[in-house]
Formats: sequence, C-alpha cells, structure tokens
Amino acid sequence: MPLNPCFRVRNLSKYALIRLVPEKTQEVQLTKTKPREIVYNSRWDSSVSQVEKYLKQNLEDPKSYESIEWSPVVKLDADDLQHKFIVRHKYRAKNSFGGYVISNQMFYLDKHGYVLKSMEYGK
Repeated sequence: MPLNPCFRVRNLSKYALIRLVPEKTQEVQLTKTKPREIVYNSRWDSSVSQVEKYLKQNLEDPKSYESIEWSPVVKLDADDLQHKFIVRHKYRAKNSFGGYVISNQMFYLDKHGYVLKSMEYGK
C-alpha cells in the first residue's frame, strides 16, 4: 500500500503542509488563517456561546431555555470602555412561578468574553 505523500503537522498553533518529494527531502508550506474574535456569532444558529453559558447558569430553570433571536455581535473599539462586545438576545424561559416569559436583553461582554452585565432591551 503506497504512503500518502502529504500529511499535516501541528506546530505552535499553525498548520504546516509537508510534501515529501523524491528528489528533495521535504518542502514546507505554512498557511496562515485569520484569527477569530473571542466573541462571535455561531455560523450554525447565530448564537453566542458565552451568553448561552451565562443564561444557563443564571436562569431559574435552565432546561426551559429556548433561543428565539440573536443580533450580530458589535465590537467596540474604544479603549476607555470596560465592555468590548455587545449583543442582543431574545429568548423564552420559565420564571420562578413556572410560567414561560419572553425576554429581550442586551448583553455586555469584556475582551475575554465574560458577561459583565445584562439589561432589558428598549427600557
């Protein structure tokens, strides 16, 4: 069975493609990828993982949580602000009486992705 002449090697968070060529020992090509922001919308359902984690830790009944709508994450470039990212999320969950309520909140996250505060949207 012939060996695959290409294989990937992970080194220092970069991927290198090493191609073994008979007349040369090896040829290395590094591919650079654009670094992703810490806080971003998921490509699958537009959710923000840090906000979902925060809600599941702080809701009265985390199992009742249902996402309805996400806004795009807005990155703030001002250095004097403590929060660097803002996202709006509309969701449905049970309150302390057992009834379902729909909440529409703004979440403020710092540069490390931690939720600093949340407040009702439009109030």
